[in-house]
Amino acid sequence: MNNDYGFAEKHEAVLCLLDEIDRLCRENGIKYSLHGGTLLGAERNGHLIPWDDDADISMLRSQFKKLKKIIEGDETSLLVIKKSEIAPWLTNISFLKNKTQKVDVDVFIWDYITDSTVGQALKINLLRFLQGMMKKNIVYSEYKGIQRILIWAAHCVGLPFSEQTKILWYKKIAKDFLIGKKKYIHRSNDAFVGCSYIFDADYMKSYSMIRLEEHTYMVAKRYHEFLIRNYGEDYLTPPPEKERRSQHGHNKGFLPESERGGGFIRR
Repeated sequence: MNNDYGFAEKHEAVLCLLDEIDRLCRENGIKYSLHGGTLLGAERNGHLIPWDDDADISMLRSQFKKLKKIIEGDETSLLVIKKSEIAPWLTNISFLKNKTQKVDVDVFIWDYITDSTVGQALKINLLRFLQGMMKKNIVYSEYKGIQRILIWAAHCVGLPFSEQTKILWYKKIAKDFLIGKKKYIHRSNDAFVGCSYIFDADYMKSYSMIRLEEHTYMVAKRYHEFLIRNYGEDYLTPPPEKERRSQHGHNKGFLPESERGGGFIRR
């Protein structure tokens, strides 16, 4: 296992955590898919990306609810479900405190979204605004023009409300608002760009297996579509060395805004 970036121990713990999640899912007929950089590393060379310090999976909300019920209903479970420290709208699965190495698996939830392009834009931009209401330690220099103003406005609007209240609003909109005829899905708890990538609902209905560090995990059969849309056609080529660092919740946005749900274009 590559240790050029000092993550060898973390990677061992990540694989241990992924194995436990995979075991629970297989034993209980729950479907999930490797996701994000974890899936990218598996496809590139069968290894975790050396400069990545966590792991990602994605699940339909119906499957996540089953997994959550099992974990929270088992007092002996080694796992705990919690909100992300970086992005409160994102869910993590972690080991309980008796594990010395702190690692997380980010769980990206697929929710239904209407087939109306106007409705898609409304739902996605409401979720984005709520993300802005929950953001902490905002570095405004990372945003430009109107985006900076909107982030500031969303942050100010969110100040009177508790984080728990804002998370409840977020989940309600993600789960129940503008779901249409359940023909399309999107990752409702993904970052600003990621939540706007809309797939047909069949994307998360068929699964296969993929190798990662001599382990075998589930993956959506059509995962190449995700990799192209998230990382570009040349996703098998690693980035330049200066860009090889862990990036939590950052999408580079390979689809132009006009081709995402938030841009009024149906996918």
